[in-house]
Amino acid sequence: MVRNRTTMSCVPSRTRIGHPVARASALIERLSGLGRMAMARLLVVFACALAVTHPAAAQQTLFTNQIPSLTNLCDGSPCSSYELGMKFRSSVAGQVTAIRYFKDANEPAGNHVGHIWDLSGNLLATTTFLNETGNGWQQQALGAPLSIQANTTYIVSVNLVSHYVDTPGGLVTAVVNGALSSVADGMNGVLGNSGTFPAQSFNSSNYFRDIVFTPGSTPPPTCTGLQKLVSVDGGTTFAAYTDSSSPAIAQANVPVEFKLVVTNCAVTSVQPKTVDDCINANPNAAPFACAPVSAGGQGAPGLILYEPPVTAPVVAGVTYPLPPGATVSYTKAQLPNLLVSAASFAALCQGQTVVRNDAEFDGTDGNNNPVGYDAIAYVKCPQPLPASIALLKQISVDGGATWLDADTAATAPSVTAPHDAQYRLIVSNTGSVTLNNVVVSDPSLGLTNVPVAGGTLTAGQSVTITSGSAGFGMLYQLNRCSSNTTGNITNVATATGSPANGAANVTASNPAVLVCQPPVIACVASSSNASNFNGTSIPSGDYIWFNANFTAKGIPSSGATIFFQSSTIQFGNATVSVPNAQVTFSPTASCASTSFNSATNTWVTIVPIAGSDEIFLSGLSYPLAAPISGGTNPVTWTGTFSTNTPGVQIQWKWGAAVYSTFSANYNLLAVKPTHQNACSVNNGDHAGTPESSYQKYVIGGARGGGGSNFTGSWTGTVSANPVCH
Repeated sequence: MVRNRTTMSCVPSRTRIGHPVARASALIERLSGLGRMAMARLLVVFACALAVTHPAAAQQTLFTNQIPSLTNLCDGSPCSSYELGMKFRSSVAGQVTAIRYFKDANEPAGNHVGHIWDLSGNLLATTTFLNETGNGWQQQALGAPLSIQANTTYIVSVNLVSHYVDTPGGLVTAVVNGALSSVADGMNGVLGNSGTFPAQSFNSSNYFRDIVFTPGSTPPPTCTGLQKLVSVDGGTTFAAYTDSSSPAIAQANVPVEFKLVVTNCAVTSVQPKTVDDCINANPNAAPFACAPVSAGGQGAPGLILYEPPVTAPVVAGVTYPLPPGATVSYTKAQLPNLLVSAASFAALCQGQTVVRNDAEFDGTDGNNNPVGYDAIAYVKCPQPLPASIALLKQISVDGGATWLDADTAATAPSVTAPHDAQYRLIVSNTGSVTLNNVVVSDPSLGLTNVPVAGGTLTAGQSVTITSGSAGFGMLYQLNRCSSNTTGNITNVATATGSPANGAANVTASNPAVLVCQPPVIACVASSSNASNFNGTSIPSGDYIWFNANFTAKGIPSSGATIFFQSSTIQFGNATVSVPNAQVTFSPTASCASTSFNSATNTWVTIVPIAGSDEIFLSGLSYPLAAPISGGTNPVTWTGTFSTNTPGVQIQWKWGAAVYSTFSANYNLLAVKPTHQNACSVNNGDHAGTPESSYQKYVIGGARGGGGSNFTGSWTGTVSANPVCH
């Protein structure tokens, strides 16, 4: 360890003997006879004089005067949102500085986020568009330029809210401008769910997503050999605080945690040797004044973390010796003293406003020269807090696996009678004064002034109370939700403590709400509908669009929801699973709509109370891996209907049409929800018709004859009348 070193630099880093500039100094000293300090100053001036600014290269975009051939495009009703993008690459390395997209005139402003991804789906950069215009090209700079490699494929994407532009087949061949080009791999024009990696593609479409690119590499950043990072929020976030006028602000009753980050700034590998660390109570003291005299310090007031120096820990996953530019981080896991308890830090801060932490790393480079880096961090001492207490009441309805802070019905769990509930209480001393006689009451649970364990909480201490804690067995409530207690069940707990300094008692309260639903009436009917395919054979590579529809009687004016689940279709040797369905008859709906929830694999349809003569039930896009001969018989669709509404009567049937090209992204199909009162379209097409560009690919086969038979002919109608239990 070297104390009181004199260094000079044109960048904020420390030069040591092992640094290239220092070795050059030794060489020139031998050649010129100059003194070391004079030569060091000469070298610094020389190095700074070489720091020149290069003119920026001209920026490029892939698209210049191109315009989309199709505008005002919308998929579904209401219009669906997607992530649309383009694969691109550059023939030279450089930096992406902004993202662009061509905005449709009917696309709402705002809520647009640009992304850049690598081909593995890793998100590399993101930016939110601001101050958008009505339509045309929109451009938003990245928060920091993104460096990209030459001849490497990336993806730029921007989400859409409702409307978009397109030039179908616009990326079949590569678009080239300057160093930039689109990728003509037959899988460009990428899309996916909004905000996610766009892994799918369609028709090599150009959705007009673009970048702003500056060719050429950038100079390497300044190397900082050692950073001392500070966390004052329990280790959640760390940052550097090297300015005494802007220190980290410690919080009362919260530990202060440090992290050491070492970067090898040498041109050869470096073998770590030692680290040392102490906190000076006086921020203006000499460096490492808090270290013992035997370790080169002054023994000044402070908190010793590691003095004299200790051997640098070996960190798993780090290559040793450290290659040039490599980093290694030391945390409390390797150096436990980097975590300073709230009590220890408060004791250090007696009479002080700000303290300074000094840290040092020492090692040797590949030429066995010493390498060392210093770092400092300033921390503002916490202010004492008045006596206070906090109480958090939580509820669990799954046996203690999940706990919820259910202060209101909106955040409360909802259960169906009969159902148990259990509660837990977290009582915390949030002040700087010890609390005595700490008790908890919860009258609705039968708890009155029950003492917490020991009855005392020191400053910053918390205690968790469950039904297993002495005196708190009533926190477990058998049949808390019953047929006699339906509705919102609210109870409030209160914690009270007496400050040891004689101040007035402190109190905190917190409620917990349980939403109790009446017992459910379950009405269920399993049903099968068997028919056959027509005589047209179907080649492999085509798609069968299976689609079912129904009518319902007995729907009350208040509405009802019908579910169709555990659905399969069996034909030949194949048995395929069909997405679930949820159809809601809503008294507030004036027209019908349908969409697909990919997270739950469910078709979700909403229709008016009156329904329709055909209501879309469920659909399946089935790609054929092998050809099917005509006349397949039987073809059987089976599933289970259920509802909570007694008296519902269902009549259902299905059809099947063949398409040469189709999509497994059901929201791209724009399926018509009903025959007569669909929100999205007003035509004579049957329920289940894909009202999208895929209609042109319908051909004969299954139960359809092609042409305008988009659903295939219907089977016979089968009745299903759910029986209630």
